[in-house]
Amino acid sequence: MKKTATKMTAVLLACSLVLVGCGGSSSTGSSSASMSAQDYIKNKYSLESADGTGSNMQKVYRAANTSVPDVAKKIADQQKPDEMSKQDDNDMFLVYGNDIIHVQEDGEKQSDSLIEVDTKEYVQKHYDPNYLSPFLTGMLIGNMFGSNWGSRSYPSYHGYAEYHYYSKYPSQSYPKKSSSYSYPSSSGSSGSSSSSSSKSGSSSSSGSSSSSGSSSSSKGSVTPPKSSSGTGKVIGKKK
Repeated sequence: MKKTATKMTAVLLACSLVLVGCGGSSSTGSSSASMSAQDYIKNKYSLESADGTGSNMQKVYRAANTSVPDVAKKIADQQKPDEMSKQDDNDMFLVYGNDIIHVQEDGEKQSDSLIEVDTKEYVQKHYDPNYLSPFLTGMLIGNMFGSNWGSRSYPSYHGYAEYHYYSKYPSQSYPKKSSSYSYPSSSGSSGSSSSSSSKSGSSSSSGSSSSSGSSSSSKGSVTPPKSSSGTGKVIGKKK
């Protein structure tokens, strides 16, 4: 009887240890599932560049050998976005609270995708408002940036990938984008880009002129993303 009781105690102890182990695994899985999209990107992808501080910040990560739709899906599967643009091979946007994630094809290495994580303030200060309108609903843009944001004139900044490409190849056209969207300029007319007179980041004067040509393939018209703090830095690509 004594031996039988000892064996039963040993069996119960073993079962308890198994249950504790299962509980630990479940807890770990739950922790992973609850990870934010921003933390998921930070942990999974290599940092390419960073600019700004605090509420005015941009970080860019590289997803090697992964298409834009695949990267966007992985992020959305990790955390459901408030809004997500329709599937596109070149550009997709996901909105999480006050952060906007722009997944974009790398114009220089088109097998890779670049993941640009911007705060609301950074987007408001750098992006061409009309560039976002085909991707995100007007209601969301209005709620985030105000109803008059799109009426102002901005430089034709359409994301880090395009800016970085032009900084290296200023005389070349940016690789052709898909025809899923049309990209109106900040003046509100499709197919035109901001002139060099609007590159300072301030509103264009009434006497400013604009150059014709596709906004997605204009040469050297992209304004570098500089934070208002002036403390941003670019991290060189790893070779």
